[in-house]
Amino acid sequence: MSNEHGKPAVVWIVTGDCEHDETLSGFLRKEGFDPRMHSSAEEALASTESEPPALIVSGLLLPGMDGWDFLRALRSPEHLIFNETPILVVSFAFTPEDIARIT
Repeated sequence: MSNEHGKPAVVWIVTGDCEHDETLSGFLRKEGFDPRMHSSAEEALASTESEPPALIVSGLLLPGMDGWDFLRALRSPEHLIFNETPILVVSFAFTPEDIARIT
């Protein structure tokens, strides 16, 4: 997938887990995306990139700001640039039953 400039679409990976980040990054690269890993929600929100990513892949258990607060921040007036960016939430710590109960 490419952006309007013909470059691969950027996807941010913010899971707080290096092993899973590498796995997701490899999969996304294979599918034609340009994955960019962020070690925390704070790092992602402080990014100096001029355009929002095409997609944000976020975990729920993040170092520092947790995933729930990160998701709320992405939709807040303080971070308007991300308000329309699609978000894919991944969890390596919860069962499907846990996720259904929490959400």
